[in-house]
Amino acid sequence: MRDLVWRNSDLPFDSLDALLQALRMRPSGPRLRLVEQADDFDALLAMVKRNDVRRRAHGSEAIELLWDVCRIPDYRKLMLESHIHLLAQLYAQLSGPTGAIELDWMRRRLAALESVDGDIESLMNRLAFVRTWTYVTQHERWLADARHWQEHTQAIEDRLSDALHRRLTERFVGAVGYGRARAGGASARRHAGAHAGIPATHFRRSRPARGDADDEDSTSTASRDRPRIA
Repeated sequence: MRDLVWRNSDLPFDSLDALLQALRMRPSGPRLRLVEQADDFDALLAMVKRNDVRRRAHGSEAIELLWDVCRIPDYRKLMLESHIHLLAQLYAQLSGPTGAIELDWMRRRLAALESVDGDIESLMNRLAFVRTWTYVTQHERWLADARHWQEHTQAIEDRLSDALHRRLTERFVGAVGYGRARAGGASARRHAGAHAGIPATHFRRSRPARGDADDEDSTSTASRDRPRIA
């Protein structure tokens, strides 16, 4: 039996130092090993270095909110600084007077992702970014009319996925393969994507399953679990 990846799930939110120390805690079991790298922990380390974040992160609610924000995945996999800038903006809004994301700001960010023009790489980048927003909309307390935004981001994601499919069939399948791809649906998309070196996950919906348990203690085999989203 291989060693299992473990991370402490009993997290205190009394202070930033206490949270960081708990996340660094090593397992006591002989077949358990501490997760070597986790995007959310890296994001937290970067966030607490920002003065604007530290000024707001006082009290258990503010610190727990900060941790929830840090767990927003970066599906784009760009430079960490770019993702941290987005997280800092979100945290400033969520920890502000309204406790919610500014709708005009979010609308502008999504509008920049709606175009289905461009090459394969451009479509893949937009698709990855909108999936981050799809994840954000699942935190229903963060948005007014969260259901509307869930449907909106999913619709953008679907259009981008369809456009990516068309680009792939045009480039790699050709006239005969295009007919097969149209008939084949999602399986054809993955087949065309495989020729381009694109993982099948680019053709899967990104919506997190509701009710996922936030159980990282002792049996986790992944470096990052999804949060329980209320």
